[in-house]
Amino acid sequence: MVSTPGLPEEIADLIDRTLRAAPVIALNRLLAEFEPTKDSFYVRPARVGAITKAIRSTPPDEFTRFHTPKGRTDFLWAALNHLAPMIDHEELLVAFGRRRGADRNSPSQLEGLWRGVGSRTSVELTPRVREVIARQASVDRGEVLVVHNHPAHDVKSFLRLLFGWKPLPSSQDREVALHYNVEATLRSLQDARGGTLRWYLVDEDRLSGFYLPSLERILSALRFLATNHQVA
Repeated sequence: MVSTPGLPEEIADLIDRTLRAAPVIALNRLLAEFEPTKDSFYVRPARVGAITKAIRSTPPDEFTRFHTPKGRTDFLWAALNHLAPMIDHEELLVAFGRRRGADRNSPSQLEGLWRGVGSRTSVELTPRVREVIARQASVDRGEVLVVHNHPAHDVKSFLRLLFGWKPLPSSQDREVALHYNVEATLRSLQDARGGTLRWYLVDEDRLSGFYLPSLERILSALRFLATNHQVA
């Protein structure tokens, strides 16, 4: 432990753990800088309220269909407000629908959601929701939004107090997203249609999208390129 004379033991321990975690956090923060953090939401309160009610009333590993289609931003705002409070476990919210146009950023019409509830450190896409994600990703102009949270942690809260915080997806989060994104891309290349998947993380009261591979996969690819270049 780093010597911090005069500080209470709990604070000294927090500083020590923060310093030990800093290199990994810094590298993941660098990766996350290339991905969008959503800080502005233009929403329709009545629709957000209906989505929030649907989230809270949906049991684990069950689906709820909206009475009327809902927008992408309305869903993200409702998901953020549900997941941002001091929840001591991870949850997954998956919304399904279609885009109004062929462009990726066309407004969406979401038809319903699925909710998953996990442990303190993980939450899984169950076989039921995986099947629906694959089916929806095959639909022309289909859209799937996946939002999950990381519970509060004293190191993150300490760094947020000092420097601010940006949600940092874990390597496993990125690997899961990469797997589904590659599948969706290959499918769209085969039949010139298909849906899009969007991945979001709620962490320390903020929401960010993510799509890049894990840091380990990027470093492995760079090492492979460097080795091949040397051989050539």
